Amino acid sequence: MAIASVAPKGFVGNTNQHMVVIKTGDAAVSKYLARYLNLDIIERVASRHSTGGTRPALDYPSLKRLPIIGGIDFSIIDDAITQKKQKELEAQRIIDGIDSYLLYELGINLPLINSNLNSRFFLVNRHDLMDRLDPRFNKDISYIKNLTSYYPWVSLGEIVFNNGQYGANESARDYSIGDVRYIRITDIDEYGYLKSEEKKTASHIDNSYLLKFNDVLFARSGSVGRCYIHKNTTEPAIFAGYLIRYVLNKKKVDSDYLFYYCNSKLYNFWVKTIQRPAVQANINAQEFRKLPIPLPSIDKQQEIAAHISEMRAKAKKLQAEGAEILQKAKLEVERMILG
Repeated sequence: MAIASVAPKGFVGNTNQHMVVIKTGDAAVSKYLARYLNLDIIERVASRHSTGGTRPALDYPSLKRLPIIGGIDFSIIDDAITQKKQKELEAQRIIDGIDSYLLYELGINLPLINSNLNSRFFLVNRHDLMDRLDPRFNKDISYIKNLTSYYPWVSLGEIVFNNGQYGANESARDYSIGDVRYIRITDIDEYGYLKSEEKKTASHIDNSYLLKFNDVLFARSGSVGRCYIHKNTTEPAIFAGYLIRYVLNKKKVDSDYLFYYCNSKLYNFWVKTIQRPAVQANINAQEFRKLPIPLPSIDKQQEIAAHISEMRAKAKKLQAEGAEILQKAKLEVERMILG
């Protein structure tokens, strides 16, 4: 069963064969029904009536047999949703503030990029062109080259020990406890953390792809530029082909500092500039090695990383609190149903 929702007034649209439209003729009834069907307990009841193996589904007779109980006070859930949104907004404000803090500490002012017609005309010496006759690239890369910082700029290639190793090209298989995990781009979330669900292993394990503590992975296509620092060494893991591994020189760079820098607006601007426009945008290992990084002393890097860690922890706590408030409200409504 998917999420039930009420079409807003004036909405016009189509549905496919996997959806069911229920017409009540009364907006209040539709809203009540949608809230009711979205309860976890009702979804569990619905799953017992589902048919099919690989893709379970509810047929019309089974859907019609779902018990509907009236008179439930959903204001408890409404209040919880409001509180959850407030917590999430507060968390988002903290996350948004990370960029401002990082850039301030590094003494970097991002350029204001105009998109008016005049700003799209510019001159460049052909000797300054790299290997791309791409106007957007050449203009934006000039912005990056002209950025100033309190600290010297280095390239990624100057703070790693290798040229960049592409991952294994193996098919993924279901994971069992004790297997070597197969880390793919889809296993890394938008914040650069490894997801704990839907683990996979590989059809063949090559030890040359085994990850070590503080190895950094960059996505070279798909979610191009996504960065992950390997911290969990309690379970062995290898990485997939659309990821590139670099081994950091810990005497020059703090892994957490690099991780947070590679989740900043400045880094994302560099990724959008460098990635090659194609059906699937990409950045290769050689291009990643040219990534410009402002590099304070190790002590300053660790200070910045520790502060950002605290900010992220506060945001995560707020998000967890919001989810818990909503879950408690749902359980309260379930108790009302069960008596």
